[in-house]
Amino acid sequence: MTTAWEILFWTSLFLVAHTYLLYPAILFVAYGMAQLRRDCRYLARGADRRCHELRDDELPAVSLIIPAHNEEAALPAKLVNLIELDYPADRLEVIFVSDGSADRTNEILKQAERPALRLVELPRRGGKSSALNHGVVEEHAPAAQSQPRKRLRAQAARFHFTSWRPERNRTKPTRKARLMASRK
Repeated sequence: MTTAWEILFWTSLFLVAHTYLLYPAILFVAYGMAQLRRDCRYLARGADRRCHELRDDELPAVSLIIPAHNEEAALPAKLVNLIELDYPADRLEVIFVSDGSADRTNEILKQAERPALRLVELPRRGGKSSALNHGVVEEHAPAAQSQPRKRLRAQAARFHFTSWRPERNRTKPTRKARLMASRK
C-alpha cells in the first residue's frame, strides 16, 4: 500500500512541477528556437525588407476630414499647417465639416485659398461623429486620415496597394435577407 501512495505523491508532484515549471520552460525554449530560425533566415537572405519611399506620383489620394465647431481662433494655424503638409497637393483633398458654427468659421474657410479644400456646412450642431459621417459621404479618396504633417506620407503609403470604395464593394444580399424582403 505504501508504494501506491508514493506513486500518487510523485505523480501529483510531477504534474504540479510540469504545470508551473516544465511547461513554461518548454515554451520558452521552443519560442527561442523559432526566433533563432527566423533571424538566421533573415540574415542569410541578405535582402532589405524595408519598404521603399513612394514617389509623389505613386502616393494614393488622401482625404483629410476635419470637423470644426466655432474654431475661428484655431483655423488660421490649421490652414498654415495644411499648407506645410509634406504631401502632393494634387493628391490631397481637405474637407472641413462646420458643425453648426456660430462664429466666423464658415467665412474663414470660404476665403481660404486652397484648390482641394471643400466646406460642408451643417445647419445645426450634431457632434463630432455626425460631422465625420457627413465628411466621409463627401470624400472621394480611398484613404481618409487626419495626421500630423510629417506622418501623412507614411500613413498614406499603407493605402497604396488597396483601394476601398463602398460603391464598388457591394455584396449580394444574403439568402436570409432575400427571404425577409420577399415576406414584406
